[in-house]
Amino acid sequence: MFLSISELRDLTVLMSGRLKIDYTGYNLSFFGRRVANVFKKMGLRRVQDLQTILNSLVKDDEVTYHMAVPGTEVFRSPSFWRQIIRILTENDIKTVWVPSLTSNHELYSLAIVRELAGRRNETKIEVNVVSDRTTREVNELLIPETEKDLTKTNYERLQTSTPLEDFIRTENENGMYLKRELMENIEFRNGWYMNTDTVSYDMVLFRNTLIEYKKSLHEKAAQKMMDSLKGRGSVLCLGGRERPLVGDGWFDETLAYDGIYIRK
Repeated sequence: MFLSISELRDLTVLMSGRLKIDYTGYNLSFFGRRVANVFKKMGLRRVQDLQTILNSLVKDDEVTYHMAVPGTEVFRSPSFWRQIIRILTENDIKTVWVPSLTSNHELYSLAIVRELAGRRNETKIEVNVVSDRTTREVNELLIPETEKDLTKTNYERLQTSTPLEDFIRTENENGMYLKRELMENIEFRNGWYMNTDTVSYDMVLFRNTLIEYKKSLHEKAAQKMMDSLKGRGSVLCLGGRERPLVGDGWFDETLAYDGIYIRK
């Protein structure tokens, strides 16, 4: 499905108003690819079909779900997760915020490393989601059969003595189902993170989202993350190609190669 630049710009305005997410701040090429995914997944043929859906407010959740970029694997970048295990083990991290959850992968990884650090009861995880379908899928606790081998390989690279099987409730032709207690002390919040009140956290996990934005929204979102850190010792986690908004001196960048920045 080919849309002109003019049509894409009109859609950013319409979708921003209807879905309460600032799509006008997205890179237009990225936005176009995600809209194309919506057309494909929802079987749409014309831009008018999407406009009708948005105006009716009937399938908002489905549109929002398909606009998001889903994760691809649990424990992606194992070296990053090894560092998070160490940070959770050595520091009193009481609160973690995941501002933009688009699939189960990031949360499953975080829940398991929290367990490895022995912090399930001590560390609360708060998650912002914009799609009810995403929340339902996360709560299925399923790692699909197609992702099982990669998950096991990534987990082995965490170099922990605890076997992955300790976190598996059952396994069948659909894949591996995680134990339900992993979801304890995790709170889901509906709504785009930029529309929420700013609250201070010990750790903010916001990987590979800033790269989707134009400069204006990039700076606003980055500032939101900075304002959400409690202070000295708090941790900001970004994607490998992303950087904090402030310059040198604000963070300890010893672990910057893994996208981990510790507030000085």
